[in-house]
Amino acid sequence: VDHAYPGTYAFVADRFRAVVQDLVVQDINDARAAWIYERIVRFHSLSAVRHSVAGGTEASGFSAYHNHELMSKALVSLAHIYSKSNGDDGVRSDYHACYLLMHASDSLIAASHVRTLTRGVQRSGPVTHALAVLRAASSGDGLALLRLVQGLPLEALG
Repeated sequence: VDHAYPGTYAFVADRFRAVVQDLVVQDINDARAAWIYERIVRFHSLSAVRHSVAGGTEASGFSAYHNHELMSKALVSLAHIYSKSNGDDGVRSDYHACYLLMHASDSLIAASHVRTLTRGVQRSGPVTHALAVLRAASSGDGLALLRLVQGLPLEALG
């Protein structure tokens, strides 16, 4: 276990919070902002995986709840930027799938989000996989859910 990581995590998370604050204050919602939010989501997702794989505890200074909240807020901002601009559906579909998985416990949010997606994104591999995971979870099909979750990249489990 990397004992320096909690301090590194705290520093990077704090810097990202400052950057997000600047984006909000300056009302920046363009491709550069999307790129930044994509990095923030990836950081928090990988941090969650790293923390869970290392068997870390909340006492280490890492809060899974706080990390989840920061990632969720970044995903909401990213979805807003995506809805206002055109871009690479391939990249966007990964983050839309992550958004869906983050809201797996609320089918209304997930369904509402799917309706905002372009047909191309709705039919993309990551989004169709995320939707299959949500269907298996909501139907209580544990075996299908296990198979589908095994097909997810680690950062999607953050």
